Amino acid sequence: HLFMEGSMAWIASSKEEQEFLVRLRKHPDRVAGILATAIIDERLTEAIKTRWHDLKTGGRKMSDRLFSYDGPLANFGTRVDVGFSIGLYGQEMHGDMHTIRRIRNKFAHKLPYKDFRNKKIRDLAMGLKLPENFSIKSDGELMGYGPGEAKTFTAFQRANSYLGMTQFKRIGYPRTRFMRCAEIIVVSLLFIASDPHWLKPHPEF
Repeated sequence: HLFMEGSMAWIASSKEEQEFLVRLRKHPDRVAGILATAIIDERLTEAIKTRWHDLKTGGRKMSDRLFSYDGPLANFGTRVDVGFSIGLYGQEMHGDMHTIRRIRNKFAHKLPYKDFRNKKIRDLAMGLKLPENFSIKSDGELMGYGPGEAKTFTAFQRANSYLGMTQFKRIGYPRTRFMRCAEIIVVSLLFIASDPHWLKPHPEF
């Protein structure tokens, strides 16, 4: 369902995810960076599976084997590359997801990297590209679409209609820029996965 908190557009798929969003302002940087990346990973896996030609071997779906914890697609970075290779998104989203992965890894595995004030974390966050591609609109500028219109809109147009609404407006700050980029990816992957013209690549993302 669409979850909105403080003029924020984010698609929450579970109670746990919604709780994360409600408490987002109170989460320390390390927690926010790790959990936001985990949500992106879940969305990416779901989006890849919408384009998967699933085979059954021995009563178990092939995709279940490939995406299992010890399977060849268990790694987030590998899934990021697979999503790009099958046309889910273009170079900028591909690059930003790898940057987010690097930030997550520093938070998760290196004790000195505890917040976005760390120079290496800050530089990575400020290098994210997608926040410039989705303009932030005021409440008066926001426009939705009706059920009939939705069928003719591209995945990019549908995502963009939601992504003008956000609480992450100060993208000149590393934490806010990181979270805005995560929001863009989470929402975009949902619309990419549900695109009725899903065979067409989405380089515009």
